[in-house]
Amino acid sequence: MAADYSRYHIHVNAIVPKTIDPPMNAVQVLDEGMRLELIAMAPCGRLGTATDVAGLPVFLASDEARYCAED
Repeated sequence: MAADYSRYHIHVNAIVPKTIDPPMNAVQVLDEGMRLELIAMAPCGRLGTATDVAGLPVFLASDEARYCAED
């Protein structure tokens, strides 16, 4: 979608927080082994929190993101 609509100056972004700590992810984090697997997959070596991603929609919708959203 981003490639298709960029010529119309429409930016398409997705926020997909995969490794977020419970309670948001509590259904998937069934045991400590699963938790350690998720931490191992996380680039920064820890699970994220809701606070870590809360500002992303505001940033992406702002003029501050105009360059990172360009082709």
